[in-house]
Amino acid sequence: MIKNIEVTKLGISIYGEYADKDACKSIPTRRWNPDLKCWQYEFSLTVLENIKKVFPTAYKQFGLSKYINKSRTLDKPEKRAKISNASINKMMERLDTLNGTLMPFQRESVAYALEKKHLFFADEMGLGKTVQALATLHATQHYPAIIICPAVVKYNWAVEAERWLPNDVRVVVIKDAKSVNDAVNADVVVLTYDLFTKLSKNLVEIKFRFMILDESHYVKNGTAKRTKIVKAFAKEIDYVLLLSGTPLLSRPAELIEQLRVISRFDEFGGWNRFTDRYCAKKRKPWGWDISGSANLKELNTRLREICYIRHDKKAVLQDLPDKTRSQVFFELTKPQKKEYEKAKKQLEDYLRENLQKDEREIKKSMKAEMLVRIEVLKNLVAKQKLDDAKEWVSTFLESGEKLVVFATHLEVIESLCEAFPDAVSITGETSAEERQRVVEKFQNDENVKLAVLGLKAASTGITLTAASNVAFLELGWTPADMQQAEDRVYRIGQRNAVNVWYLLAKDTIDVEIAALIDIKSGATKEAIEGVDVEQGDKILDKMVEFLSPALGAVRTKKKGNGGKKKEDFVSDNNVLF
Repeated sequence: MIKNIEVTKLGISIYGEYADKDACKSIPTRRWNPDLKCWQYEFSLTVLENIKKVFPTAYKQFGLSKYINKSRTLDKPEKRAKISNASINKMMERLDTLNGTLMPFQRESVAYALEKKHLFFADEMGLGKTVQALATLHATQHYPAIIICPAVVKYNWAVEAERWLPNDVRVVVIKDAKSVNDAVNADVVVLTYDLFTKLSKNLVEIKFRFMILDESHYVKNGTAKRTKIVKAFAKEIDYVLLLSGTPLLSRPAELIEQLRVISRFDEFGGWNRFTDRYCAKKRKPWGWDISGSANLKELNTRLREICYIRHDKKAVLQDLPDKTRSQVFFELTKPQKKEYEKAKKQLEDYLRENLQKDEREIKKSMKAEMLVRIEVLKNLVAKQKLDDAKEWVSTFLESGEKLVVFATHLEVIESLCEAFPDAVSITGETSAEERQRVVEKFQNDENVKLAVLGLKAASTGITLTAASNVAFLELGWTPADMQQAEDRVYRIGQRNAVNVWYLLAKDTIDVEIAALIDIKSGATKEAIEGVDVEQGDKILDKMVEFLSPALGAVRTKKKGNGGKKKEDFVSDNNVLF
């Protein structure tokens, strides 16, 4: 016997006897709330109609008929005002004022987004979904915009936004609850899913007009608090873009909540129709099983018609450069920053103590010691960013593509291999026979998606063209080091455009080294096989100047007016890429 049925903005709750259990389970979207001792459902016409069928007496007793009209309005596919071709063309003209040029397929994606307004960007990894989303924002001029993303890429979004959008666009990264007030006057606000969940009540007052959800599978769970808040927030926003290179079409049920976020689910016929047609819905003793799949080709076609655009590398290969380099920024925690600054100061103190030595004496007696001490600092940073790097690699591997990761320190390599036990690895301790077995396994076994390699041990003499993606967890000292490593993938036999990622810890020696090896300017391209000793020496000299302002001042004084100042070598995250 049903004791009560409550209807709120959050959904419908049914309080009943144990004997009602099976009947309650038969109603779609059901979830048992152990705290309130009730079954909870989404508020929809489908649910109301099922309650009327299963519990007709209770339906009348608790006056559920009055919610029918409201529910019909909610369930009815939204009538979206068509945007004229003239309006789209006018918005597309604004792309010419971006701080960069889009490829033809990227412009195609933007035009599609301008027409659909609520949609998926689902390009393969490395095709620039971030840039396409930002370009769409620029074309619409629908500021302020909110970007919600995993923690490991939040600074990436900020860097890309500052790079591509006009200089007068104010970009703010919300780091914690204390900094939420910074969002009030911002044009673009970037924050993590966790922070958004906590701060949504504060952010709702800003009246965002554009929303980007990166790695949208973060909202695939309909019972999660995060998903509920995102859905409610998105309903009031003009443009909502979901970005994912892994929409997981093999399990269509995972699309349900994502489609609801962009208010597109009802265009697929609602829960019953969608789950029957695409999820191979089956009745089980415990409820409905929607983990299966069916009619995937049809689903793919319908998605592309309604709200989904995807390019793969092979289809747009003619538009792609042979090689693309990108930076990924990780932020150290407060304790890690403190540890890093302490280690950096110790290094600076060492350099300062040796300032009085003659330049030649420094080169002869100190160079090896300086290099060792700087390597210690590099190693510390590598260990500090390991957790974020593992998360980034894990997210990447969900794409199904192969990835080669380079590092320099054995403990870093071992930690990665421990986190990904199916990975293959080559270090300085790997025998020639084992190296060959590793290469053959990576090249020929489709189930092996990750290779973790020592930068020195595996940067020459092997071919890994089964992958077209390379990531550097630690950087080498010269462009030649990087070039040689990249060329394990970027060589004869490679049929795809190559993507290279540099995984950097923000505000650390990582960024300085990246600037000094001149990744952006093309020095890496020009490097030849073998180590450029002279160039390495110059980099070491400049690195010393980075680490010791006092040393830099002394050297500048010795050189006179023609000498370089420390500022000449300072890196700017916004101009590297």
